[in-house]
Amino acid sequence: DPGRAAWIYVTGLRYLLLALMGPAFLMALFAYEGLELWLGADFAAQSEHLVQWLAAGFLINALARMPYGLIQASGRPDITAKLHLLELPIYLALVFWLVSALGVAGAAAAWCLRALLDGAWLLWIGHRRVRSSAPQTTAVLTSGAVCVGLMAGAAFLDGLTAKVAYGVCSGSLLAYVAARWLLIPRDIRNVLSLFRA
Repeated sequence: DPGRAAWIYVTGLRYLLLALMGPAFLMALFAYEGLELWLGADFAAQSEHLVQWLAAGFLINALARMPYGLIQASGRPDITAKLHLLELPIYLALVFWLVSALGVAGAAAAWCLRALLDGAWLLWIGHRRVRSSAPQTTAVLTSGAVCVGLMAGAAFLDGLTAKVAYGVCSGSLLAYVAARWLLIPRDIRNVLSLFRA
Protein backbone atom coordinates (compact mmCIF):
# COMPACT_ATOMS: atom_id res chain seq x y z
CA ASP A 1 0.00 0.00 0.00
CA PRO A 2 2.13 2.96 -1.23
CA GLY A 3 -0.14 5.57 0.35
CA ARG A 4 0.04 3.99 3.79
CA ALA A 5 3.78 3.38 3.43
CA ALA A 6 4.27 7.08 2.62
CA TRP A 7 2.19 8.11 5.65
CA ILE A 8 4.13 5.78 8.00
CA TYR A 9 7.44 6.99 6.54
CA VAL A 10 6.74 10.70 6.95
CA THR A 11 5.10 10.26 10.36
CA GLY A 12 8.10 8.25 11.54
CA LEU A 13 10.49 10.96 10.33
CA ARG A 14 8.44 13.68 12.06
CA TYR A 15 8.22 11.84 15.37
CA LEU A 16 11.88 10.86 15.34
CA LEU A 17 12.93 14.44 14.78
CA LEU A 18 10.49 15.76 17.39
CA ALA A 19 11.79 13.27 19.96
CA LEU A 20 15.52 13.64 19.24
CA MET A 21 16.28 17.19 18.16
CA GLY A 22 15.99 18.64 21.67
CA PRO A 23 18.26 16.10 23.39
CA ALA A 24 20.78 16.12 20.52
CA PHE A 25 20.92 19.94 20.56
CA LEU A 26 21.39 20.05 24.34
CA MET A 27 24.11 17.40 24.12
CA ALA A 28 25.98 19.48 21.56
CA LEU A 29 25.44 22.76 23.42
CA PHE A 30 26.44 21.58 26.89
CA ALA A 31 28.99 18.92 25.90
CA TYR A 32 31.78 20.53 27.93
CA GLU A 33 29.67 21.10 31.04
CA GLY A 34 28.27 17.56 30.99
CA LEU A 35 31.70 16.00 30.56
CA GLU A 36 33.16 18.23 33.25
CA LEU A 37 30.52 17.15 35.75
CA TRP A 38 30.95 13.51 34.83
CA LEU A 39 34.70 13.08 34.21
CA GLY A 40 36.43 16.33 35.13
CA ALA A 41 37.69 19.47 33.39
CA ASP A 42 40.76 17.91 31.74
CA PHE A 43 38.73 15.20 30.05
CA ALA A 44 36.03 17.70 29.07
CA ALA A 45 38.55 20.01 27.41
CA GLN A 46 39.87 17.14 25.30
CA SER A 47 36.50 15.58 24.42
CA GLU A 48 34.01 18.44 23.99
CA HIS A 49 34.22 18.49 20.18
CA LEU A 50 34.10 14.70 20.05
CA VAL A 51 30.71 14.72 21.79
CA GLN A 52 29.45 17.54 19.56
CA TRP A 53 30.33 15.59 16.41
CA LEU A 54 28.74 12.44 17.83
CA ALA A 55 25.55 14.32 18.77
CA ALA A 56 25.13 15.63 15.22
CA GLY A 57 25.91 12.21 13.75
CA PHE A 58 23.46 10.57 16.15
CA LEU A 59 20.60 12.81 14.95
CA ILE A 60 21.44 12.35 11.26
CA ASN A 61 21.87 8.59 11.63
CA ALA A 62 18.57 8.25 13.51
CA LEU A 63 16.69 10.03 10.71
CA ALA A 64 18.39 7.83 8.10
CA ARG A 65 16.87 4.73 9.74
CA MET A 66 13.46 5.56 8.23
CA PRO A 67 14.50 5.56 4.55
CA TYR A 68 16.76 2.58 5.26
CA GLY A 69 13.75 0.63 6.53
CA LEU A 70 11.60 1.84 3.62
CA ILE A 71 14.16 0.68 1.06
CA GLN A 72 14.55 -2.70 2.78
CA ALA A 73 10.76 -3.16 3.03
CA SER A 74 10.29 -2.33 -0.66
CA GLY A 75 12.43 -5.34 -1.56
CA ARG A 76 15.58 -3.49 -2.60
CA PRO A 77 18.26 -4.32 0.00
CA ASP A 78 20.79 -4.17 -2.82
CA ILE A 79 20.48 -0.37 -2.89
CA THR A 80 21.76 0.07 0.67
CA ALA A 81 24.49 -2.53 0.13
CA LYS A 82 25.73 -0.67 -2.96
CA LEU A 83 25.62 2.66 -1.10
CA HIS A 84 27.70 1.27 1.75
CA LEU A 85 30.26 -0.16 -0.66
CA LEU A 86 30.45 3.21 -2.40
CA GLU A 87 30.87 5.02 0.93
CA LEU A 88 33.63 2.74 2.23
CA PRO A 89 36.61 4.29 0.37
CA ILE A 90 35.31 7.80 1.11
CA TYR A 91 34.97 6.94 4.79
CA LEU A 92 38.42 5.35 5.00
CA ALA A 93 39.98 8.42 3.38
CA LEU A 94 38.13 10.70 5.81
CA VAL A 95 39.23 8.63 8.81
CA PHE A 96 42.87 8.67 7.73
CA TRP A 97 42.86 12.42 7.03
CA LEU A 98 40.80 13.61 10.02
CA VAL A 99 42.35 11.31 12.64
CA SER A 100 45.83 12.44 11.63
CA ALA A 101 44.69 16.09 11.81
CA LEU A 102 42.34 16.06 14.83
CA GLY A 103 42.97 12.84 16.73
CA VAL A 104 39.99 11.16 18.38
CA ALA A 105 37.69 14.07 17.52
CA GLY A 106 38.69 13.47 13.89
CA ALA A 107 37.38 9.91 14.11
CA ALA A 108 34.05 11.25 15.38
CA ALA A 109 34.03 13.90 12.63
CA ALA A 110 34.69 11.24 9.98
CA TRP A 111 31.84 9.10 11.31
CA CYS A 112 29.50 12.11 11.40
CA LEU A 113 30.39 13.10 7.82
CA ARG A 114 29.87 9.50 6.69
CA ALA A 115 26.48 9.48 8.45
CA LEU A 116 25.64 12.75 6.70
CA LEU A 117 26.57 11.34 3.29
CA ASP A 118 24.74 8.08 3.96
CA GLY A 119 21.70 9.89 5.37
CA ALA A 120 21.53 12.32 2.44
CA TRP A 121 21.57 9.49 -0.09
CA LEU A 122 19.06 7.38 1.83
CA LEU A 123 16.71 10.32 2.41
CA TRP A 124 16.91 11.28 -1.28
CA ILE A 125 16.01 7.71 -2.31
CA GLY A 126 13.25 7.55 0.31
CA HIS A 127 11.91 10.91 -0.88
CA ARG A 128 11.71 9.57 -4.44
CA ARG A 129 9.85 6.47 -3.29
CA VAL A 130 7.12 8.46 -1.48
CA ARG A 131 6.55 11.32 -3.89
CA SER A 132 2.94 11.69 -2.72
CA SER A 133 4.19 13.18 0.56
CA ALA A 134 6.97 15.35 -0.85
CA PRO A 135 5.97 18.61 0.93
CA GLN A 136 5.87 16.92 4.35
CA THR A 137 9.21 15.20 3.74
CA THR A 138 10.76 18.50 2.68
CA ALA A 139 9.45 20.16 5.87
CA VAL A 140 11.03 17.42 8.01
CA LEU A 141 14.38 17.62 6.21
CA THR A 142 14.41 21.43 6.47
CA SER A 143 13.70 21.16 10.21
CA GLY A 144 16.53 18.67 10.62
CA ALA A 145 18.91 20.94 8.71
CA VAL A 146 17.97 23.88 10.99
CA CYS A 147 18.68 21.75 14.07
CA VAL A 148 22.06 20.51 12.78
CA GLY A 149 22.98 24.09 11.85
CA LEU A 150 22.18 25.28 15.37
CA MET A 151 24.23 22.40 16.78
CA ALA A 152 27.17 23.50 14.61
CA GLY A 153 26.82 27.04 15.96
CA ALA A 154 27.05 25.69 19.51
CA ALA A 155 30.57 24.42 18.79
CA PHE A 156 31.85 28.02 18.63
CA LEU A 157 30.60 29.09 22.06
CA ASP A 158 32.60 29.41 25.27
CA GLY A 159 31.22 30.06 28.71
CA LEU A 160 28.00 28.99 30.36
CA THR A 161 26.30 32.39 30.04
CA ALA A 162 26.77 32.51 26.27
CA LYS A 163 25.58 28.91 25.96
CA VAL A 164 22.45 29.52 28.04
CA ALA A 165 21.60 32.63 25.99
CA TYR A 166 22.20 30.72 22.75
CA GLY A 167 20.16 27.80 24.10
CA VAL A 168 17.17 30.02 24.92
CA CYS A 169 17.21 31.68 21.48
CA SER A 170 17.85 28.43 19.62
CA GLY A 171 15.32 26.53 21.73
CA SER A 172 12.69 29.11 20.82
CA LEU A 173 13.55 28.70 17.16
CA LEU A 174 13.39 24.90 17.42
CA ALA A 175 10.01 25.13 19.17
CA TYR A 176 8.75 27.34 16.35
CA VAL A 177 10.11 24.94 13.73
CA ALA A 178 8.48 21.99 15.51
CA ALA A 179 5.11 23.75 15.75
CA ARG A 180 5.23 25.11 12.21
CA TRP A 181 6.73 22.24 10.21
CA LEU A 182 6.64 19.05 12.27
CA LEU A 183 3.35 19.03 14.15
CA ILE A 184 0.13 18.60 12.22
CA PRO A 185 -3.29 19.62 13.65
CA ARG A 186 -4.13 16.00 14.55
CA ASP A 187 -0.91 15.74 16.60
CA ILE A 188 -1.77 18.93 18.49
CA ARG A 189 -5.30 17.66 19.20
CA ASN A 190 -3.90 14.36 20.51
CA VAL A 191 -1.43 16.13 22.82
CA LEU A 192 -4.13 18.48 24.13
CA SER A 193 -6.46 15.55 24.77
CA LEU A 194 -3.72 13.90 26.87
CA PHE A 195 -3.48 17.02 29.05
CA ARG A 196 -7.27 17.23 29.41
CA ALA A 197 -7.44 13.58 30.49
